[in-house]
Amino acid sequence: MPYGLTSRDRVLTNALIVANVLVYVISTNDPHMFHDFAQINSLVINSLVVGRGEYYRVVSAAFLHGGLLHLLSNCLSLHWIAPSVERDVGRPAFATIFLASVIGGGAMHLAMGPFFGALVGASGGAAGLLAAQLAYKYRNRAFVPFTSDDISWIGQLVAINVVIAMLSHNISHWGHLGGALGGAAAMLLIGPRFVWGPSGVENRPLLPLFRAGARRSW
Repeated sequence: MPYGLTSRDRVLTNALIVANVLVYVISTNDPHMFHDFAQINSLVINSLVVGRGEYYRVVSAAFLHGGLLHLLSNCLSLHWIAPSVERDVGRPAFATIFLASVIGGGAMHLAMGPFFGALVGASGGAAGLLAAQLAYKYRNRAFVPFTSDDISWIGQLVAINVVIAMLSHNISHWGHLGGALGGAAAMLLIGPRFVWGPSGVENRPLLPLFRAGARRSW
């Protein structure tokens, strides 16, 4: 659920949305941005890009968009998905999970996508955040069960993506799958894992890198 736009639970969420909008505005006035920052499989595979150190394309591509509809759909997806994850895991873990989602999406598109395919957009990151939230809820279902609000925003998100899929033929399903796998894996590794302990409910993540940032949502 999105919470108020000024809520402290969505500081990084707002920052991501603003960054996507700003990059889109800049890219509309600079046609070279796609060639310089998009993930273009043929360049990566031929080592013309990664071979000279341009690994940043896997991340920078997530902030480029192919059109206004593409941008709006991804920003709306982040608006619905990201605040819950940011609230439940804290900002450092949220940033790590989003980054893992973007990298996972880029890696999967590189491995399985078309040779001349180009990957742009934040949808891999959004898919990862959705998968991360589902993983968080399922693992901690005894403490944070699914609510009617969860079902509502998930349903709206699915509906939006179905419409986008019907209107566009340039969707990277491999990028979405890789993003989802990356986000879920990151959540299971560094996200909250609530268990009963001597002092009551305790948070014991598998990799306790950001334990202090997590906040209980009940």
